[in-house]
Formats: sequence, structure tokens, C-alpha cells
Amino acid sequence: MLKSFDDIIRDRHHGSTDLFLAFIRLLQEMLSHPEPDLHEFRKWIDAVCSARSNMALFVALRRTITTVLASNPDIDRLRKHLKEMEHSIKTAHHRMVNHALQRVKHHPGPIALYSRSTILFEFARAVISDDPSRMFYLAQARHHDEGIPMARSLMDLTPNVRLMTDPLFFSMIPTAGSAWVSCDFAIPQGIGNKVGTAVLAILSENANVPLYVFVMHEKVIPPEEAAPFLSRIRDMKEVEQPDGIPLWSADLDLTPWQYFRAIITPTGVVTDPRTLFQYR
Repeated sequence: MLKSFDDIIRDRHHGSTDLFLAFIRLLQEMLSHPEPDLHEFRKWIDAVCSARSNMALFVALRRTITTVLASNPDIDRLRKHLKEMEHSIKTAHHRMVNHALQRVKHHPGPIALYSRSTILFEFARAVISDDPSRMFYLAQARHHDEGIPMARSLMDLTPNVRLMTDPLFFSMIPTAGSAWVSCDFAIPQGIGNKVGTAVLAILSENANVPLYVFVMHEKVIPPEEAAPFLSRIRDMKEVEQPDGIPLWSADLDLTPWQYFRAIITPTGVVTDPRTLFQYR
């Protein structure tokens, strides 16, 4: 459970949207006090957004909140903005799920979901409601038990869920009808998502399995701001020491746009990624 700002900074299990919505709720709680401490508010904005600077949602929030605080700080304006951001994300998810449902009907067979994210869970839940017989492949992911909470939630809705280690998940891609991922950010070169997504993309292309990505407009980074995000791709770090031997991992890799059959956005399904950057 994400119950504190420190939880959001340290977490290595949740997707970017899960973390962001939890962060919004904690900020809203701070502002609900009769006399909120804006100094403390600024401190957590800086600390959390710095720790999550590889996620576009946090970068956009920090920029906007900093602008608001730089003028005459208005508590009601801050409250309104946070509420609007939360509503915007939920509305975007609803629209993306509807677009994705129309696409997945053209691809019978198991649905492969790589990574735990709010949008992938909402998509899977909608598919189950529409077609309870569908099978789902989920990856456990990295050296964490990342896939377990999502698998448990889906298994409350259907028995047709297979949680797999990453190697088995990848080996089963040729038997899937389609594969789906979310992203932490989108730049002209491709999407940044959890490490392993690029491997999934190559395997999907080789097996002729359509790969789709969900992209909210808030996660689209203008070309002139892409460099800091590129620098974090495959940024290796030591994650633990089993038997005293350093184990290395990375949070993100970059998957080029060419591997995706289509991009699911709140305003529709697009095949040309350049469309995403026209209005940024």
C-alpha cells in the first residue's frame, strides 16, 4: 500500500499511473487541512518528483505546481488543479479502454500483458466483462513480485490467468493473440517502459503478434525535452546482493515506435507516432 510520500519514492512495484494517483491523493490530504503547510507541500513536490523524474506525469505536475506556487499561492487553485488532474487521468483511461476493446476483438487468443499498471488492469477487466473465456498471460517481472497483485485481482474475476516468470512469458508470445503495454513516457524515438519491453517488441514482431501501447497525452514529451529521458534508458543499478554477488537491473528501456501495431490514446487509435507530437 502507498500510504506515504516515502512509499512513493521507494516503491519498485507499481506502475507510473498508480504512483501518480497515490501522490495526488496524498497532496490533496495535505491541502484539506484548515491551514496547510505550503513549505511542506513544496518539499514533497520536489522530493517525489525528483525521485520519479523518469516518469512524465511527475515532470508535468512539478512544472505546473511550481508555476502556481511562483505566483500568489492560492490553496483553492491548487486543490482545483489536483482534482482536475485526477479526473483527467480517469477520463483518459476510460476512453483508452473503449478504443482498445474495439481493437482486441480482431485478435482472438490469449492476451499478453507486460507490466502492472492501472490501464492494463482496467483493460483486462473490461475484456473479461465482454468475453469471460479470454486467457491472459502476465509476467512476474524483474526480481520483484510485481505481477502478483494484478494477477490476484484478475483471478477474482476469471480463472483464465497465467502468471509467468519473464522467460516463460517471452517464450509464450508466439501463442498469444495480441500483446499490450503501457509506458512511463513517450518521446520521438519511442516509449520508455520497464526493462524487457524492447525484448517483448522484438519477439512480438518475429511471431507476427500485434503489439499495442497505451499513451496518455500527459506522457508525451516534446522533442526538445527528450534528452533527460533518453539518458535514463538502461540506467543500471545494483538492486541486491544474493550470496554477496551484486545483481544489476534497470528500470527502463526504449522501444522504438516501429514495433507497435498501433498506439491507443484517449482521443483515438493512431499508427503514426508523429501525430502525438503535433500539439505538444
